Amino acid sequence: MLRNHWRNLLAWGSLFLNVILIGYIILSPTQFHRPPPGPPSPEHMFKRIGEDLHGQDKIIFEQLLTKHAPNMRVGAKDMDQTMSQLAEVIKRDTLDLESIKKIHNTMRQSREKTDTAIEAFVYEMLPALSVDGRKSLRLLPPKRP
Repeated sequence: MLRNHWRNLLAWGSLFLNVILIGYIILSPTQFHRPPPGPPSPEHMFKRIGEDLHGQDKIIFEQLLTKHAPNMRVGAKDMDQTMSQLAEVIKRDTLDLESIKKIHNTMRQSREKTDTAIEAFVYEMLPALSVDGRKSLRLLPPKRP
């Protein structure tokens, strides 16, 4: 038979563990299970592509990326806003296909802005790099084990 002293200690220990468990259960959806990040931006992908450049090639690459990155971001920002608009239209009580078609047209234009900025960067960057610089670009994704 346990003495009263040990019963109190066990009761307080049990209460403490229950509070910890309840706190974990309450906080876990917001604190411990964050959604995975979205796809990388074109700017981030190009930074990775140019990681192995050295010397003058690296300087040229970074200057041109800095020059063209704002235009790449504009298309991505427009796409985010358009996706929000699309979600609002789809969730309405009445379905408006004409609005959805207009939003898709806007999305197409946003993608085209991003593609145009990427093309401008690539077409200006490639001739500016040396042959060794072009060979050191990381054009393929890393191989999976």
